[in-house]
Amino acid sequence: MYDGEKAKHEAIDILSEVGQAIYAPSDGRIILPEHKYSVVDIAGKNHYIRILYITPTKEIADAKGEISVKKGDVIGYAQDLFPIYKKEKMKNHIHLELYRYPDPKRGIL
Repeated sequence: MYDGEKAKHEAIDILSEVGQAIYAPSDGRIILPEHKYSVVDIAGKNHYIRILYITPTKEIADAKGEISVKKGDVIGYAQDLFPIYKKEKMKNHIHLELYRYPDPKRGIL
């Protein structure tokens, strides 16, 4: 998501606009892990989804992440990455990782 550069990694980056609503890609239980970036995780029946660069909704933040969501529910809003990556010219995006559950080391992507 850099201007003029490619960075290979095992995830999907989806361009976003600051404040854009981000929807749950599946049913599951929200987890708000401690992470250096703002992260929302969704633990489903046999998968685990990690979404970076998202500010959780007030309801999710107030529940400290212990809340169930359905596919299509608003789970947060895209962040402005400029303050974090101003030198790298990073484009605003969300970063999506998908894992088989319960072993997060066995990535699907």
